[in-house]
Amino acid sequence: MLRSDRSHIRNAALAVLALAAASFAPAAIATAQAATMPQMQASFAETRAQGRAALLSRMIAEIGARPDEASAILDAAIAASPADEKILRATASAAFPQTEFAAAPQPAAETAAKEEKPRIFTGEVAAGANVTSGNTDSTAASLSTALQWDFGKWEVESNGSLEYASDGDTKTTQRYYLDSTVRRDLNERLYAFGFASYTDDQFSGYKYETAGNAGLGYRIYTGKVFKLDVEAGPGYRYSELTNGGVETEPTARIASGLVWNLNDNAKLTNDIAVNVGTDKTISTDTLALTTKLIGALAARASVELRHNSAPPAGSEELDTTSKLSLVYSLN
Repeated sequence: MLRSDRSHIRNAALAVLALAAASFAPAAIATAQAATMPQMQASFAETRAQGRAALLSRMIAEIGARPDEASAILDAAIAASPADEKILRATASAAFPQTEFAAAPQPAAETAAKEEKPRIFTGEVAAGANVTSGNTDSTAASLSTALQWDFGKWEVESNGSLEYASDGDTKTTQRYYLDSTVRRDLNERLYAFGFASYTDDQFSGYKYETAGNAGLGYRIYTGKVFKLDVEAGPGYRYSELTNGGVETEPTARIASGLVWNLNDNAKLTNDIAVNVGTDKTISTDTLALTTKLIGALAARASVELRHNSAPPAGSEELDTTSKLSLVYSLN
């Protein structure tokens, strides 16, 4: 009932306003009919100086005299007094309910928010741990980061990981890994890349290994659900053995990256890299399933295979690492 009373009061007020406009407007309308929009806007601005009621009366009178230009007249009134836009639109719609006025344009900020903007930075941190005690005392922990910067045609990607495990007082795993890739788009699918990596694995037979490659990559699939790219190029590898020896050799790197968004909450990734050298071939294959939990937090199950075709004496060719981790998005 209160809302209905308010509506009647508003309509009565608009009727009074329209009558006032009818007595005010004849001379103004006669000169304004041939006026351009800038001139009309300036005229409305002068009327606004006399008060909001004067502007509303003038606008109603103008629309009543030239209903075919209703939207243009309303726009001119709004341009003369942007702060009164809501009441100007409401008054025009109530006074002329049969007239279709142009919808209010969306603010630039809202329009920009609806557009999907590419992110300059994306990143995540993943951590996993396992501790047992009693008949068997063991500890295992892992920490990894994945960071990516997108500068249009340029892209920088960096990854790092730390793995540690012990059985009682005996250390069984200690491995550090870092890599970085710079990519430069040549067209929508083809790109050039540079890659560098550093590995420190106490139980691999090497004190440390470094490798670098450069070449070309191609994005085979670029959809939102399925993405696949491959890259290849020549390079060089330097390895320092635990016993003090050094191995150096030219290499050729072939790699692929797969992202399969199973749904809005889960994705499957598979990264494969094969670094072929004159003396040995080192291959890695990492398969991971990531599922969103809440907010920026997700769970990940992964398996990584690392194979060295010619490891140092006393080292195995194949290493397998299985992880369960919590992942925190930095976006």
